[in-house]
Amino acid sequence: MNLRALYSSICIVTLFASMTYSQTIQPVKRMQVRALELFITGDYLFVGGDGDVRIYNIADGANPAFISSFSTPGGVTGVAIVGNIAVVSNDARNEFTPNITIADITDITAPRVLFERRASRTGKVVNQVFAVGQYVYIAADDEALIVGQLTETNDMVVVGSMGANSVLTDIAQRGNRLYVTTWDALLTIDISDPVSPRLLHSEASWDFMNGLDIEGNLLGVAEGITGLSFFDLSNPDQPTRLHYLKVGRNELFAVDLRENYAYLAALFQPSYDVTAPDWPGGFRIVDYERVTQARLIMQSDLVGELEGASALDVIAYDGYVYVAEDGTFSIFRHGPVGTRPTSTPTVPTPTPTHTFTLTPTNTPPFLATATSRPVSTNTPAPVQPTATFTATSISVPPTATNTPTPTIPPAALPTNTSPPSAGELTPLFTSDFDGPLLTNEQFAAQLPFGGTFNLATYSIGAMPTDNAFAGATNGRGLTVIVRPGEAALFMGPYLTLDNAPALLRVNVRSSGAGAQVALAALDGAFDGSVATNQPADSGIFAQTYKRMILLYKSRTNTMIPLLQVSAGAAATEPVTVYFDNFELIPLPPGVAVSTELLGADGNTP
Repeated sequence: MNLRALYSSICIVTLFASMTYSQTIQPVKRMQVRALELFITGDYLFVGGDGDVRIYNIADGANPAFISSFSTPGGVTGVAIVGNIAVVSNDARNEFTPNITIADITDITAPRVLFERRASRTGKVVNQVFAVGQYVYIAADDEALIVGQLTETNDMVVVGSMGANSVLTDIAQRGNRLYVTTWDALLTIDISDPVSPRLLHSEASWDFMNGLDIEGNLLGVAEGITGLSFFDLSNPDQPTRLHYLKVGRNELFAVDLRENYAYLAALFQPSYDVTAPDWPGGFRIVDYERVTQARLIMQSDLVGELEGASALDVIAYDGYVYVAEDGTFSIFRHGPVGTRPTSTPTVPTPTPTHTFTLTPTNTPPFLATATSRPVSTNTPAPVQPTATFTATSISVPPTATNTPTPTIPPAALPTNTSPPSAGELTPLFTSDFDGPLLTNEQFAAQLPFGGTFNLATYSIGAMPTDNAFAGATNGRGLTVIVRPGEAALFMGPYLTLDNAPALLRVNVRSSGAGAQVALAALDGAFDGSVATNQPADSGIFAQTYKRMILLYKSRTNTMIPLLQVSAGAAATEPVTVYFDNFELIPLPPGVAVSTELLGADGNTP
């Protein structure tokens, strides 16, 4: 599970903030324990925190009894159990920090960390681990689905992999099929040959697919702000989308299906309009006894002292629901509800056999070489083999007893010291708004605007053209018609920058004055910080294309571009605003940027 995380502490309270629920849903307690990831095996609950895994006995579901804990190098993103071995992933990005912990839990009261390994390159995280028999499938960011296997010493080696072209977020299994969510698709993967995972089908999504779960022939996906999506697995090789339910305005991050109830974790969502309130994160329950009539039956928001917190994971077990809420961990009573009618047919389907089709050439095996950890100058280091991470083994060097700050090796003299020119800059993301739909352009309209505005009308299609400047428009783009009291906010894709500022540019034209037009950027941490140019009156762009620009440096090296149009109640008539040819250009260190690129070409107001 890919984390966007927050705070910690240690005592127990018993009251819940803003909440609506039926008589069968009761809050039990909230524990002040940092909880990012949850996993249950038997009567044991593993609570992954920011640097540790805490193990509880939940034989008494309302009163988890702490048993033991063991440390991890970062915030826990996944837990898998193979026999008496726990394999735990964490969100460490630094090349010197392991992101896989292997612990012996034979004695559950005294777990022992056996090995710490790294399973992704620098800057990449492992978002989930999932055990199938003796194999562990590792979701290594946007690099690969890695297949690991424990050795006789309970160390791990890599025995297979499948390349990825999007961030892998969660994993579920049914027979010899894995279902993997990513930031833009639901993948169906054949594991009938466990060491050679093979992509069978990809169901595209315009939104973040953050988590999934399976009950019978039904697969549920926490699909970002789209909501809860349902897929039919009657054909296990090609899930069929049945229905989706918009669950408030928050991004859904995790889902657990149990007896036709979907238990959901929702992220805190800051408002992108200064006049509208934020949308609290928290816990939701959806009744999907009839999938096409699925309905929200309970919502518990994190408000008051917990304002700004998010629910990150949720799991239902034996009549209780456990919710990981950033700095807290909550328990609800719900059920057991007994047997209910199933929402989709559950006629058993034969488990498909491996077809031995060749792996596509666009999914190369994962291969990376780890950088050795620097050795302390104060403590003699034992002789160790060179650290490597290849397609056949995982290993990392041992931690020195006194590890100094890593030193930067001397760089080779460059053959050409001239900085790249502006003409050599390459956009990281572009959108020509040729459609046919807004989602094809990786932009999404944010709906609605907290009751302050009504939604403006928008579409992709033919637009006016002029000869204002080269590349202004090709005559097709995004058109927004905004009336008094209306607005529209368009969120672009989640982008990762390489520690560089970015130049955002978009071409704009309008029918006249009276609306506000803004180009903005949201930090990818969703911390509520928004950078924007000074919103311009649409009159500046009346009847001719001009270019809006914004220079932005993200605090976290991740960002979401935004476009916004609004018209206050004082406006007197509708205004039409046209957008075309959006581009986001990273500006690496040492780059030579022309003044024309920054707006001195006469086309920027």
